[in-house]
Amino acid sequence: MEHRRTSPWSLIASHRDLLPYVTPPSHDDLPFSAKDIRSGNDAKVMLASFLHSRVLTHQPSDRAKPSSVLVPITDFLNHHSRGAPYSYDRHGAVVMRRSAPLPGKGDECFASYGFHDAYDTWLTYGFVDDEVPFVQSLPTTVDLSRFGTIRLGETPLARESDGTEPLPRDPEFYVPRLLGRKGNHLKVGAVVIPGPQVPRALRRALRVLIGELGVPRQQHRDLVRCAEEQILHANLTYYDELKSCLEGLSVDDDAHSAIRANFIRLCDEQVARIGNYQSYAAD
Repeated sequence: MEHRRTSPWSLIASHRDLLPYVTPPSHDDLPFSAKDIRSGNDAKVMLASFLHSRVLTHQPSDRAKPSSVLVPITDFLNHHSRGAPYSYDRHGAVVMRRSAPLPGKGDECFASYGFHDAYDTWLTYGFVDDEVPFVQSLPTTVDLSRFGTIRLGETPLARESDGTEPLPRDPEFYVPRLLGRKGNHLKVGAVVIPGPQVPRALRRALRVLIGELGVPRQQHRDLVRCAEEQILHANLTYYDELKSCLEGLSVDDDAHSAIRANFIRLCDEQVARIGNYQSYAAD
């Protein structure tokens, strides 16, 4: 009942005008589809989104097939982007260590559910993370004219770390995976509009991708700025249009009104983060 009262999917299931802006998760664990929402299968949507917010992918050994599991104890730990990540011991058991104290948080221990921005925590876990400093860019195609295109965001960032990925403080973390190439057209994973701790990370990542297209080095700077501008514009346009759609909904339910208010707050905060990036990433 609490999940239905607070989850963004409760509002989306009741107002299908939001579907062009927000699609159900594409993970393989406990999915539901836009078809389920359009057909009015609210029970499936709410159950699947509830489980989806709590499931972990567990692989006890390199030879074992990954499986979806629930780890009830972790429900007692709130998420923070600087919290303790999940890992596995040599027996394949899920392990969490005490997180370092965070300013203003007392003695509370936090978990890190993975490298998520506020949009992802809202849709996946049902809360808006006000403190995360970065934005995961939405899927978009960067057009570099005669040099080609880069399709960004073909796969999302990982939901949880297994200890094998670079850490957010590592420069290579921000370079998306190269997923495919056809001539001078690249497909890559998600990119991050970073926080003030790593203000040049996006430009470094774009420089690497532009280099993959064989662009002469002397033209990298201008093309990096061109690509960056397209990415920021696409994200700002998306959040502006989503906010307008939310404000235009006819909502007469108190719970849905509260969900919509959080949704709008999310849009405003994402726009503010992108605006902050434009300020501190400027020369």
